[in-house]
Amino acid sequence: MNFVAPASTEPFLSALLSALDSLVLVTSHDGTIQCVNQAWQEFWQNRSSTFPIGDNVLDIMNAPHPLNCLEKPIREIVAGQRDAWKSKLDIRTQIETLHFQGNLKRVDSGQGKFIIIALDDVSDIKHLESRVTNIARLTAESTNPILQIDRSGTIVYANRSADFLLHQWQTTVGQAVPDAVLAKLEPAFEKCRPQQFPTCVGNRAYEFSVTPVFGRQCFNLYGHETTAAKLIEQQLREAKESAELANRSKSTFLANMSHELRTPLTAILGFADVLESNSPQLTIDERRDALHTIRRNGNHLLDLVNDILDLSKIEANRLELDISDCDLPEIIEEVRSLLLVKANTKGVAFDVRFETRVPTLIQCDARRLKQILLNIVGNAIKFTSQGRVCLSVGLDSQQRLSFVITDTGVGISPEHQQRLFEPFTQADSSTTRRFGGTGLGLSISKRLCELLDGTIHVTSQPNVGSEFTIRLPATFAPDVRMVSLPREAVRRRSDQSQVHGNTHATLPLASCRILLAEDGLDNQRLISFVLTKAGAAVDVVENGQLAVDAVRDQIASGNAYDVVIMDMQMPVLDGYQATGQLRDDGYQGYIIALTANAMSGDRERCLAAGCDDYAAKPIDKAKLISVIQAATATSTTS
Repeated sequence: MNFVAPASTEPFLSALLSALDSLVLVTSHDGTIQCVNQAWQEFWQNRSSTFPIGDNVLDIMNAPHPLNCLEKPIREIVAGQRDAWKSKLDIRTQIETLHFQGNLKRVDSGQGKFIIIALDDVSDIKHLESRVTNIARLTAESTNPILQIDRSGTIVYANRSADFLLHQWQTTVGQAVPDAVLAKLEPAFEKCRPQQFPTCVGNRAYEFSVTPVFGRQCFNLYGHETTAAKLIEQQLREAKESAELANRSKSTFLANMSHELRTPLTAILGFADVLESNSPQLTIDERRDALHTIRRNGNHLLDLVNDILDLSKIEANRLELDISDCDLPEIIEEVRSLLLVKANTKGVAFDVRFETRVPTLIQCDARRLKQILLNIVGNAIKFTSQGRVCLSVGLDSQQRLSFVITDTGVGISPEHQQRLFEPFTQADSSTTRRFGGTGLGLSISKRLCELLDGTIHVTSQPNVGSEFTIRLPATFAPDVRMVSLPREAVRRRSDQSQVHGNTHATLPLASCRILLAEDGLDNQRLISFVLTKAGAAVDVVENGQLAVDAVRDQIASGNAYDVVIMDMQMPVLDGYQATGQLRDDGYQGYIIALTANAMSGDRERCLAAGCDDYAAKPIDKAKLISVIQAATATSTTS
């Protein structure tokens, strides 16, 4: 190695300095450079800096030289304020930052006083320390548990995320893990490779990876919590099972529905054939019985359709309530009178009891309340072969309406009670075969109760009977009359019928001129027959365009129709378009929309098109006549 030094420097010192990897510079007591070793010279030559022999190091190491941090301690040594200085320092150049351990030392020798400046490059050590620190930090802050366990099972290290494991294992760092845990770690040493195994600790699921560290005879254990994944897996499995159950329920429902539809259709079509044959052997009573059978089964079909429509409205959040004043005792009496015949036919006693006095007028949807009671009480009668059914009515301790329906019927097992109110289901398939039904009534009743801010619950015991409890808000005025017997409603209704009886002795639609726009031939015949029998003069057209033409012709002749009944689904021009054209013409007459649609919003759509009122198919004769009467009375008054 080359050594730059005065000629008087001893050969031994020269060889020693040249052999060192440290960067060494020697100055006289005042800072004058005496010699530098080859490591120092090469390092600074590569970084465009020189330290000529004879120059003062203090003149070189001032700012902005990378070694300016040494200027102060060198001055202190030169001034005799200190003998040595040691510190870590960073040397920053334009292209890099290097880490050194700096040592300054004043040395007295026979040749004089010197200052030795030695720099040891510790950059690699610094980088290694940084990596170790980062790894330790990442390990400590990891959200996954990380442990080191020796071959005897003693925990050498555990990060913070392993606290749950230590708590469950009832151990800590410096103590042993349970034998069952150690047994799962040993295969990593036996097979000389990392192993994975799943396990549950407490209420959490983990996937562990264990790596053998042969040099230290220990295991590194890395855990990954899989509780959320297991929960999602379980939820997916339950969702799949629920979907499969729903599909089975709907398949069963469709099979039941097919039976429920075909049974009344068989009776309707069969008795229609009997009547059409006009056999002379048929007596008047037999003909009347056939007509009653057709009507009864037709009503049953209508109930089925209404149930399906109600459920579809509820599930689509499109069912609207009509909250208004309604006569509670009268609703109870209607339910009693409608179902008493059914109970008597089966030989089942049916009672209605008022447990407390109840208000005569409440704020509720009368139609939906009656629907709920007819469903629940009707079911109780259907599933009771002998014994009795009782409807108890009253106000509970929280002033809510309480309807309790008890029966001595077949009862319901606990497992079937859990899904009793789900749509498309019945307690079991044998129930369907024995008693019939679609399995929609209870589901609809529960949904209606919830829409009315109420509840419905069931308690039941197989072969003993069931009890359904319905609770609804009781909103009524403080001064409303309270009653305790349902027959008071009967007396009140009888009194009202006497007061208002015989008011309309004449035909209700006498002298009324009506245009019926309907494309269905059977509906044309039926509706025109009903209206004609009520006293109206009826003209019939089969599409919207003909309806517009007919109205215009009658207006031109000075003989306008009193009412137009407009089917909304017709060829050529539908009812919406026809109504729009008539209103654009300035037609002010009364238009009643006629539609088979029964979804929420259909009535609003008809009224928005320009219709004055709305009637849904199948036609309720009394309701249609009442609507027409109101229309003609309004036009007469105006």
